[in-house]
Amino acid sequence: MADVCDDSDAANEAFIERGVKAAQASLAIRHLSPTGVCHNGRCEAEVERGKLFCDDQCADEHGRVERLRASSGSRH
Repeated sequence: MADVCDDSDAANEAFIERGVKAAQASLAIRHLSPTGVCHNGRCEAEVERGKLFCDDQCADEHGRVERLRASSGSRH
């Protein structure tokens, strides 16, 4: 019985480790790229080179919208 439990524990640990590695890889990818225009869909202001949003308010609003989309399962 101990062998079955050991095998099960090893499989669970491997599954968790793969999940952690996948999450780390996903976080390493930048989903938005600087384009010179604010990434907030309701704003079209030009932004400084290398920035994604024109100000903190647009960044916060974009973050709220993305969290709502993620919680509702919508991808667009």
